Amino acid sequence: MNNNPPSGLPENAPFSHQQKVALQALLPSLNASQASWLSGFFAAISMGTAAGNGVGAAPVAVGHAPTAATIPLTILVGTESGNSEICAAKAKTAAAAAGFAVNVVDMGDYDQDKLAKEENLLVIVSTWGEGEPPQRAQAFYDWIMGDSAPKLEKTRFSVFALGDTSYADFCKCGKDFDQRLADLGATRFADRSMLTSTSILLLRSGGKLCCLGWLS
Repeated sequence: MNNNPPSGLPENAPFSHQQKVALQALLPSLNASQASWLSGFFAAISMGTAAGNGVGAAPVAVGHAPTAATIPLTILVGTESGNSEICAAKAKTAAAAAGFAVNVVDMGDYDQDKLAKEENLLVIVSTWGEGEPPQRAQAFYDWIMGDSAPKLEKTRFSVFALGDTSYADFCKCGKDFDQRLADLGATRFADRSMLTSTSILLLRSGGKLCCLGWLS
């Protein structure tokens, strides 16, 4: 029996010989669309196994130990097609179960004067067109990116960025919010998570929002 790994995969790839043989047989048969779908699918799976699933900073405690839904958490939603609302609903359910008092607000309805008073903030926002925010989030986006935005030294935050990997500015709006909140002095309680279009399809079909390890 030939135990040499099949060509095309690195020798140090973390698979058994049988798995490498199966992958080597499968990969050449995939078209670009199928390969892209699998990439998004495995990215969604990895969200459930990697703490934070974000961009560098290690997660820090959100607050005190949960007691009778006394820890405030505001979820700010920016959506164009409703996908961010789906994520927000799942995040609210999980956060409430973990002891948070959750308030979900559309960015188009949010009172900007409250931002500096937020203790814990979760921004869930999609990117529209060529890197633009959703229409109802545009005014809030312009405001927070401007000079009149307040300092947020007392705010802890995280960002769920939704986007389509087929666009050059993948998740740009979420990345912008993540950087701006940090620039204003807020502290990340979990790294930014980026959800692909495939991840959203899984959520729409009943999948769980896995990048919520910070709730525990």
